[in-house]
Amino acid sequence: MSSVDHHQSCADKPLHALTERLELGMHQPLRVELPLVVRLAEEVLHGGLRRHPELLPQVHLAVCLLRDAATAHFDHEEALLFPSVRLIEDGAGAWALDLHRLVPELMREQAHIQDLLAQLRLITHDFVAPVSSPMLRTLFAALKGVTHDLDATFRLEQQSLFPQALSIQRPRQQLWREV
Repeated sequence: MSSVDHHQSCADKPLHALTERLELGMHQPLRVELPLVVRLAEEVLHGGLRRHPELLPQVHLAVCLLRDAATAHFDHEEALLFPSVRLIEDGAGAWALDLHRLVPELMREQAHIQDLLAQLRLITHDFVAPVSSPMLRTLFAALKGVTHDLDATFRLEQQSLFPQALSIQRPRQQLWREV
């Protein structure tokens, strides 16, 4: 399939384009960024700070939990939601998972990740470094960027993907009543 044909087929199938944008343009960069932020947190932790030494283990743990939760969430979307949305949009919805059950679970995962982000904001004083440490400032700047990227990803999913996907798949109960 040529690039032009691919873009045309995506234009005809807006949810195909949206899932592709999420996976390639948002998930993949975060899959690269999150391990780097964990590595940076490890370097800051092992470098130590004389002032506020209690801060570093908390930040490191929260960053590791964030990486794990976000990666698992992306895995669920890419393995379950995105293929189901594409099947429904292609007219093969009988093979798709029940999005009316899946989407609420994904939203709970997002809420958990947003709770982790809130914890990070709290313990880092909204990503403001308490000391003049270049490494800590770099870590907090990276965390602020990851937070922004995750917020943008979740906003796109909650405002566009989830409602559109749910609107094209009738609940399974309704399908059974019609048979």
